[in-house]
Amino acid sequence: MTDQPRAFEVLAAASSAMLADHHVADVLTDLLTDCLEPMSAHAAAILVVDDDHLALLGASTHRAVELEMLQTQQSQGPCIDTIESGHMVTALGQEEMVRRWDDVGRAIIDSGYVSVHAFPMTWRGRVLGGLNVFRTAEDDQSPDTEQVGQAFADVATLVLVRATEIPVDQVAARIHEAVRARSVVEQAKGVLSYLHAVDMEQAYRLLVERSAQNGNSVVATALQVVSEQHG
Repeated sequence: MTDQPRAFEVLAAASSAMLADHHVADVLTDLLTDCLEPMSAHAAAILVVDDDHLALLGASTHRAVELEMLQTQQSQGPCIDTIESGHMVTALGQEEMVRRWDDVGRAIIDSGYVSVHAFPMTWRGRVLGGLNVFRTAEDDQSPDTEQVGQAFADVATLVLVRATEIPVDQVAARIHEAVRARSVVEQAKGVLSYLHAVDMEQAYRLLVERSAQNGNSVVATALQVVSEQHG
């Protein structure tokens, strides 16, 4: 079921972050993690259009990263469909996911998810990307699932463009910057995974913990981890 009070708290936190000097990638990372509980979801990710190509902008788990990358490689999947159509995409049950997305559907099932939602991130008629939400149960839907999920996608869009009057080329530049920041986070996860002999999920937790301990953003901490390794 959708937890509306908790959803409002998450949306308020993201809105507040937009008024402060936070990096876009950090705000979206928090949003992807915080939106799970109110939507009774277990993973979430964002794909965006970057220089006419699809790119991963953020994900709450490493498995979600893998599922989004598979969608870009296969050119099919719920997030691909929502970006191409500009409409919400929903699939409930294993049979429907395999019928619609073949290998991608099977990969989603193999990851333990049996329902999926994808919401378009639209800025003034232009689809910038999509928010993908994965669940381990079919029956956790509620009448306001679509409304709450789209609200999260809309706020993610506002975070990306900062709701300012800027030219389209500057929006594209911000997307590119956020994608590059996410790439640094993935590199840092790989470094920590190797150094501490842990999987990528645990490596990401180590990165977040180090960020909190040092009082730095996740992106700044990731840059530090990668820099130290090169040094």
